[in-house]
Amino acid sequence: MFPFTSDETMVRVEDERVFGWDAMPGIVSVWANREGRAVVWQRLEGRITFTTERFRPWLFATTLEDLSHLGRSLLPLDVPAGDVAAVSYRELEGPEGSYRYMLSARDGRALERMLLNGASRRLGRQVTNLNDLPETYYRLGPVEQYLMLTGRVYFRGMVYDDLHRLQFDLETTALDPHRGRIFMVSMRDNRGLTMTIDAPTPGEEAELITRLCALIRDRDPDVIENHNLFGFDLPFLEQRAEVLGIPLIL
Repeated sequence: MFPFTSDETMVRVEDERVFGWDAMPGIVSVWANREGRAVVWQRLEGRITFTTERFRPWLFATTLEDLSHLGRSLLPLDVPAGDVAAVSYRELEGPEGSYRYMLSARDGRALERMLLNGASRRLGRQVTNLNDLPETYYRLGPVEQYLMLTGRVYFRGMVYDDLHRLQFDLETTALDPHRGRIFMVSMRDNRGLTMTIDAPTPGEEAELITRLCALIRDRDPDVIENHNLFGFDLPFLEQRAEVLGIPLIL
C-alpha cells in the first residue's frame, strides 16, 4: 500500500477496494433506505447539490435454500436481465458454508420477506428478523450497501478546508432533559462564524432552540462536529424541543 520511491519519498498507491472506483467528486452525505432509494449530496464549486438514485439492495448468504420457492424467477446476476430481476444472486469464491452468495433485489424489504418466509419453512418455526440468522445471512446498512455497490466514496477530490464544518455545544442545567434545560449554546464554523446564544431565563429557551436551528439551516454545513453529539447534545435538544412544543428543523 505504501511503497517508497528511490528518494525514499512515501507515495500512497490508491487501492480501489479501499478508495473506491467511481469518480463522482465531492460527496459529503448519503442517505439510503432498504427499498433501494438513495439521496447523494455533493459540494461542487462551493454549492451543495443532491441527486436521487435507485440501487439494488444486497446481502451475503451461505445458501440459496430459503429462496428455492422462487424457482426459475431466481436468476444468476450474470445472465440476461439478471441485473434487473426481482431477485438475483452472484456466486462468490469460498468453501461450503461461507457467505459465498451475494443476493440482490429491486426492493430490499421484499427480499427480506422472501428470505424470512423461506427460513420459517426450512426451520419449522416463525422467523421474523434476519438478525436472528447470523450463521446464514450477513447484511450491512443501506448507506454502506449503496457505497460498496457503486464504488463511490465520501470527499473525493476535496481537501480538508473544502468541507463546511460547524461545531456547537450545549450548556444545560442538568443531564436529564426532563429536569434541566438549555441555558447557552456556543457555535462556530470554518467560514468565520463565532457566536453564543444565551437563555438566562426558562422563558427564553424556546427562542434559543429556534435561533440555533435557523442558524444551522442558514449555514448549511457539510459536517456538524461535537464532543458527544449523538450521545447527549442531539437527544437533549430533541427532548427539550418536544417538551416546549416547538419544531426541531435542522
